[in-house]
Amino acid sequence: MRTAKEREMGATWAPLGYKQTPLAFLRQTLAGHEIIADGMGAGDGDYSKVYYAAVRRDGEVVAYVMPFARQQGGIYWKDFCETSGPGFYTAPAKVMAALTPTDGEWANEWRAKVREQAGHNYGAGRLRDGMRVRFARPVWGEGVGQEFTARKAGRSWVFERTEGCRPYRLRSWTTVPWEVCA
Repeated sequence: MRTAKEREMGATWAPLGYKQTPLAFLRQTLAGHEIIADGMGAGDGDYSKVYYAAVRRDGEVVAYVMPFARQQGGIYWKDFCETSGPGFYTAPAKVMAALTPTDGEWANEWRAKVREQAGHNYGAGRLRDGMRVRFARPVWGEGVGQEFTARKAGRSWVFERTEGCRPYRLRSWTTVPWEVCA
């Protein structure tokens, strides 16, 4: 996990207005650009969610990628254009469909990785409270194991090790392939 100092490098923090949602705030940061399509995806690490927008720029429609998290009554976020090869690949299909073809090597590489992940359903849609799951690779740390029991905790999920330890909040579990244990 990154330290607070590392997390802040390159990130921007701003207070959210009264009843302002992170989505409304991020759309506002793109004021002056024509947003063709937008949507949310799962985040990773310090950024719990990612806002994706297909934006018209110089006659082309390109993707903007904005990982973010709420913190201390505000939001901290980073913003990337697909041409910089952002490391987040959970863009919604409607955003990807709105993009125009490009010759940019990094943009095409990013788009290919998004399409590759789009065929996988790693999210919470299939998950049920009490279900035992096995992740394809370690999601917590070496030696912790890959089998967990999923438990609903409010609006999110926690995972208990099959050995009966305290539950873990696995931040990037939606980006890792998992299967139901027999």
